[in-house]
Amino acid sequence: MLGRLLTRRILSATLVILAVLTAALAAMQVVRLGPLFLGPWVRPSDLGCIVALVPIVTLGLPASMAMAIAVVASNLSRSGERPALASAGVRPARVVAAPLACALACCAVTAFLSLVASPWAFGLLEESLGSLAVRAAFSSLPEGRFFDLPSGGVLYAGRKSPGDGRRIEDVVVSLAPEGASPVTISARRAVIEHEGSGACRMTFEQAVMSAADGVQAQAEVMTMPLDLGAVIASRRDELPAILSRPTSGMDPRGPFLERFHLNRRLAVPLASLFLVLVAASLLLPATLRRHWIAPAILAGAILSYHAISRAAEEMVVSGAIPPEPGAWIPAAALATACAISLAWIRPGAG
Repeated sequence: MLGRLLTRRILSATLVILAVLTAALAAMQVVRLGPLFLGPWVRPSDLGCIVALVPIVTLGLPASMAMAIAVVASNLSRSGERPALASAGVRPARVVAAPLACALACCAVTAFLSLVASPWAFGLLEESLGSLAVRAAFSSLPEGRFFDLPSGGVLYAGRKSPGDGRRIEDVVVSLAPEGASPVTISARRAVIEHEGSGACRMTFEQAVMSAADGVQAQAEVMTMPLDLGAVIASRRDELPAILSRPTSGMDPRGPFLERFHLNRRLAVPLASLFLVLVAASLLLPATLRRHWIAPAILAGAILSYHAISRAAEEMVVSGAIPPEPGAWIPAAALATACAISLAWIRPGAG
């Protein structure tokens, strides 16, 4: 009966806190990404970016459950239920059984979200934002005049097809490859296509390629890689600021950071378990006489965890520490806090 009551209180408080936290973090992302979704290049299919909520829930669930347990502990102290339970001879094991079960369930759900759902969501989100970035970069191309490519070439976009977001009519591209003769490509039309991770290509239709030595070649279809990151950087003043930030595909440290993110995804479930266990330990100590102490301790633990995570990530990015230890440092800090909190509880405290 006691376990069911505590479980019901913990889960209801978790849902409320998670909803508020998710809404707050989602609002921050809307503010950050908002300009990208306000241009004429947006399509209804871009609403798929809502999958960004999955990583938010992955990080928010353990924090919400830990804070919910702290709130339950606070309410037990404020209402006098904890002393009453101790006076009635209720063993500490019965008090912590419900939060321990919640901790294990939270760890399992977080493991699924971190190892399965979040990578899928990040991949879909990167694809959606990449496609959106292609259309945004396309919209910035000057119509009917020459445009300097960051690679050193020149692009002439005669006319952009209205409503398409990718197609250009009457295209001329002049390239000057390093160590080779200049080449000019003229085509009836060209299409900019996203290939993922910030990479894209330009496909020419009914194209004619002319070299400086007079050699010509014709093709119905011809493709050319396009550095979207460089295009975006070159049009920085005309595009939403979010597009000037490189994606993982544009970042030369990509493989290095991928090792860090892989290990962090493995560490997050354990970190969530330790965090909820720290919260569960607050249900026991008789020394917590004031009802606000438990939430204050948990808030400090959560803020400290995120501060340590941010510092560890910055150290990994700067090359101060390898990615594997950097990913596990926050979980190790929570494990230490969990051990200290469990050692602090005196046997028989209730």
